[in-house]
Amino acid sequence: MRFFRVWTHRNPDSIFGPASSPVIRNGSFLCFESEEKARAECDRLNVQRRDMQVHYTVEPTHIEALLPQAAAKRSPIEAPSFSALATAPCVAANARARSA
Repeated sequence: MRFFRVWTHRNPDSIFGPASSPVIRNGSFLCFESEEKARAECDRLNVQRRDMQVHYTVEPTHIEALLPQAAAKRSPIEAPSFSALATAPCVAANARARSA
């Protein structure tokens, strides 16, 4: 399954320096099932930020879960059985359409 996540990027000229992170709204990543909806939200957020110290972009995100492997000795540096993305909540913006 493919989702599109909205990211925030701080300008390198900011007094805090450059940074990027996914947008979190109400404790969940801000992501959408279609790129068009994600871009529309990104555009709306960019219009609100006229200072240009922060801007928003859209990046595709693959959500997948890996099945746990059989009980065997695992290296401590192996990836966990479930990706962090698989267990993280994902919020779609059109809540009214989903509840109808």
